[in-house]
Amino acid sequence: MLPPRSERIHQARRAAHVAGLVSAGWPEATAEQAIAAWEAQATAESRLRGSPAFWTGCEAWLAERRRRSW
Repeated sequence: MLPPRSERIHQARRAAHVAGLVSAGWPEATAEQAIAAWEAQATAESRLRGSPAFWTGCEAWLAERRRRSW
């Protein structure tokens, strides 16, 4: 678990990514699933939750994944 401030920052970044996907036309449920998938991928890559690097590459990864399967 992250310290409270870091967790709030992570949640704000997460919400911004979800909002960006919804603004781009993704259904909200799909956007939430996509961000959850990215979080699992980033964790599997040993990215540090709460760091800016956690989200680096998220958009490109999601675009490629959507192109292939969603």
